Amino acid sequence: MRFGLLGRLDVLTGTGVAVRPPGALPRAIVARLLLGRGAVVQRDVIIDELWWERETKDPVNALQVQVTKLRSAFAAAGEPDRFVSGHGGYRLVLADADELDTVLFEDALREGRDHLRAQRYDAAEQRLRAGLSRWRGRALDDLFGRPFDAERTRLEGLRAAAVEEAADAGLALGRAAELVPELAAAVREEPLREGVRRRYMLALYRSGRHTEALAAYEEGRKILDVELGADPSPELRSLHSSILRHDPSLRGTTSVSPATAPAPPPRRHAEGTSCAPWARSSADGTTSRRCGSGSRPGGSSRSWVPAASARPVSRWKSAACWPRDAMPCGGWTLPRPTHRAHRRASPPPSVSPTRACRPASCPTTPCTASPPSWRNGTSCWPSTTASTSSTR
Repeated sequence: MRFGLLGRLDVLTGTGVAVRPPGALPRAIVARLLLGRGAVVQRDVIIDELWWERETKDPVNALQVQVTKLRSAFAAAGEPDRFVSGHGGYRLVLADADELDTVLFEDALREGRDHLRAQRYDAAEQRLRAGLSRWRGRALDDLFGRPFDAERTRLEGLRAAAVEEAADAGLALGRAAELVPELAAAVREEPLREGVRRRYMLALYRSGRHTEALAAYEEGRKILDVELGADPSPELRSLHSSILRHDPSLRGTTSVSPATAPAPPPRRHAEGTSCAPWARSSADGTTSRRCGSGSRPGGSSRSWVPAASARPVSRWKSAACWPRDAMPCGGWTLPRPTHRAHRRASPPPSVSPTRACRPASCPTTPCTASPPSWRNGTSCWPSTTASTSSTR
């Protein structure tokens, strides 16, 4: 049989025949026994919970009469042995093949949470959606009384949590735009639930609807102020501030990874020139890069070396390219000259000037400068000192 409590009470036999308890009180008895999930519910508990507002001289006898009516209704649908009395109470027998939608929903919720913790977002969303599909309306919709009110509150809380966690999985999978209508409805249904509103704002932001995300926050702030005299939670205020700043962390985790991202185009430095590999290794084994031929901005025809490619990179200044003849053989990078007659500068303290000079792969010739030095391109580099000089 199939029993439904996530909506109006629904009872169907295995062949699809509906069992219709005769009246509101018999329906309440069936629902109360279903809340026991096959366990015995004491007679006094049933009377206290279902007859506490009814003026009945003999509630025990009244309960027996209602159970007899239920047995007849189930027997007429082909299920004669479902109600069993004993141990001071009654129980509704649930076979292994029977389905109770509250149990199926909670099982799906538990499995979905396990998948979500393990970051298996596809499986998490599938299980959570399967659980939410069991709902047909408000839980225990046509039943009234203390036990049903408490259980309704519990189940509705689990439902809202399932909506939030399904939204978490969907956001992680990049389905923000698809989630907006569902979360908008959830916010209208429970305007004071900040968890739903927070995910609604995030879904709007990731869908490119930034102003609507800010408006959703303002609406929630006003509702909290008017109805409770309270401010939004720190989590909601933090999200609001992040949206105002366009914090990059709000974009989610589904952007293109560096491994799959397309390679950027070559950097352009001068009229139609671009950086290309420079087949020269420095003294410490690192490979530098050289800009292709072409003129630098300003008209000079020097070759230029991208600073980001020289190893080790200078800690002094960041620049796109360095003059080829200002690059020592050792591979460390000089500050970019500020005028046409460029200045030489001292290497970083961690780089030895002797290590920077005369590698095997560097075309060098003795220089006549004093003290003894080596010529690299058009510049002389001291072999024992790193004094700053200028060439004009």
